[in-house]
Amino acid sequence: MRKKYILTFPPEILGLFVFNTLVKGFDFWFNVLRAKIEPDVGGELILELSGDEDKIEKGIEAARKSGVLVSALEDELKWIKDLCEDCGACISACPYQAISMDRGSFELHIDFNKCVACGKCAGVCPVNAISFNF
Repeated sequence: MRKKYILTFPPEILGLFVFNTLVKGFDFWFNVLRAKIEPDVGGELILELSGDEDKIEKGIEAARKSGVLVSALEDELKWIKDLCEDCGACISACPYQAISMDRGSFELHIDFNKCVACGKCAGVCPVNAISFNF
């Protein structure tokens, strides 16, 4: 299984070895897609996790018990389809080719397997149909 998650670390747990425990204790692979962590502030990691689904779920639960806020990437990217004008501005802004347009219906599609939550699509959307909740 491969899935992308956002891990939010409150400042009070930055001194703990939560991430190390996850990787060593639950035996899954990770790819850091984005990271911003500051002392006394906390931070966020956007990770792609790969491995046995059961082990990943147990690792995510252990992170939550340690005080890490965990959410799936697709739950934090908001795309308001009714507001979207399907103009395609976001397609050229996305460096990961995660957004495409159906050539038959001219409707946009977001591929969460490619999305790394860089936010470039949200920055160019003229009607603010795309946003991130982190």
